[in-house]
Amino acid sequence: MESFKSFEYKFQYRIAGHSGESHSMEFVKEGRYPHNEKETFKVLRQMYIHSQFCLSGDNTLNAAAHAIKDITKEEADDYFVVVLSDANISQYHINPEDIAKGIKRLCYIITVQY
Repeated sequence: MESFKSFEYKFQYRIAGHSGESHSMEFVKEGRYPHNEKETFKVLRQMYIHSQFCLSGDNTLNAAAHAIKDITKEEADDYFVVVLSDANISQYHINPEDIAKGIKRLCYIITVQY
């Protein structure tokens, strides 16, 4: 959020989280960015609270797929999806290679559609 301050005219962004309960929990909506420290802290507090009280489980792959599909709905010069997860993926029998294959396959499908 700090990196995009004063660049809202040039870049659009959205911040969504994922947990065992959901593959997409919206924290910052496109065009509705925090404008001061109080609003930024409110977003961070929502993230923290959700992480403390959500059910265990992992939606990393679903979250990545949803984010990639969602970001490409509108035409743009470039698209970036950054996926961060603290999930113990081995606990859910997910290999890092599975994540890479899933994301590459999804990117290929979206590219072919355009």
